[in-house]
Amino acid sequence: MDLPGYGKSDTGHFPYSMTFFADAVQQLIHNLALDSVTLVGHSMGGQIATHVALRQDSALRQLVLIAPAGFEQFSEAEHQWFQTWVTPAIIKATPEAQIVKNFEINFTNMPDDARFMIADRLQMRATSDYDAYCQMIPLCVKGMLEEPVYDRLKDITLPTLVLFGLKDQLIPNRFLHPQLSAEAVALEAVALIPYADLKRFPRNRHFLQWEASEGVNALIYHFAK
Repeated sequence: MDLPGYGKSDTGHFPYSMTFFADAVQQLIHNLALDSVTLVGHSMGGQIATHVALRQDSALRQLVLIAPAGFEQFSEAEHQWFQTWVTPAIIKATPEAQIVKNFEINFTNMPDDARFMIADRLQMRATSDYDAYCQMIPLCVKGMLEEPVYDRLKDITLPTLVLFGLKDQLIPNRFLHPQLSAEAVALEAVALIPYADLKRFPRNRHFLQWEASEGVNALIYHFAK
């Protein structure tokens, strides 16, 4: 699904909090009258999916978290770092070369069929939609920081599959936690979830569902079955 503010969904003066996004996901599930749902979330979507799972909605059967946000913890001082460096003005001023690098860093080797994401972002820069995007991203970061899930992982009652690329360059944050590994983040968090299984992808980065799609899809398929 395209979350509000993303893809072809509506933009607006939304709070872009985890509660806001979780409401949108849950409403979609109910509006489509779905049951026995395996909910899959990647990155921020993983933190949103965790919030939905913690509501103990009877429509949910399983949870899959791919390189999820919410597993890494941040201090109050680190919250301030994000407020200082993740702002609409700084995002809008990001040069084209850095935008390209910001996408490429998500992949061990970015495949050609993923480069449309770069083209879409660069095209957006020339439209009024880019202002809305630059306003939204800091609000999303703020939402993740203000509604953490780490201390609530023990309350997840769903069978949970966690997938992590061990070469992830976004989780953990390389500026704030340079000595922390993706594997350490994953192991510590997964140990708190009662019915969780961790699968590691040693050669992959943050978009492992793209560059290791066959392996990721096979694991989700067998887990859902």
